[in-house]
Amino acid sequence: MVRPPHEGRLTMVRERLPSPFPQRYTDRQWARYVRQGRELVQQESGLQFALGDITLKMVPKKEVGDRRGVFPVLDRYADSIGINVHSLLSYRSVAIHWPVEHRQPGESFSVHRALEALDDRFEIIKTPPGGAAHWTEDQALRRAGRLPHRPLTKEEKLDRVRTLLTNSESAVGAVEEIIRRPDIAQKVMANPSNQRILYRAHHEQRVEAAAVRLAQAHDREAEPEKRRRLSRPSAA
Repeated sequence: MVRPPHEGRLTMVRERLPSPFPQRYTDRQWARYVRQGRELVQQESGLQFALGDITLKMVPKKEVGDRRGVFPVLDRYADSIGINVHSLLSYRSVAIHWPVEHRQPGESFSVHRALEALDDRFEIIKTPPGGAAHWTEDQALRRAGRLPHRPLTKEEKLDRVRTLLTNSESAVGAVEEIIRRPDIAQKVMANPSNQRILYRAHHEQRVEAAAVRLAQAHDREAEPEKRRRLSRPSAA
């Protein structure tokens, strides 16, 4: 049986955890739920690290960028144990970037994964922002320069929208929904830059439509002559 890396060294600090919902939970109830949740998350994190470590035993780490032979083995292994191969590859990547001796007890696997690309991650993870006892995943993503799951700043929200609208069809649908709101449409059209962009797009659309109509008219005019040529008897 594989022993999760965090097993045997999990320490739950008895910090004061005031209830953010005093009408529903007392401080004692909230603290109990939080401690129970953290214990379960740590168990899950230990299992995720353990699976990543198993893959490193099965297929030892090679030079950076050399994945030959890794995917076929892990793909078959993932099917055998009932897990998605991409999840298994993610566990392996985090296990590579976080050797056992550098994994931070009390911090979740998700936090380790969010920070894995930072060169100084082994030191960064020891100091949660704002003097907090633990990192949140969004804090770790921001620290790594990545888009958090819950954007807070205007720029983060815009980045999330840009990410969601990378698909052209989805972007068209989203814009159509937005401009149906009069207040939004007015604000968009109040910007001269937006007016120029929309005017240019409309002008180009009209030019393209005119070109199509001209081509169709030319084809209609040429059709009788084409039929006459085809009806003429071939020279013997």
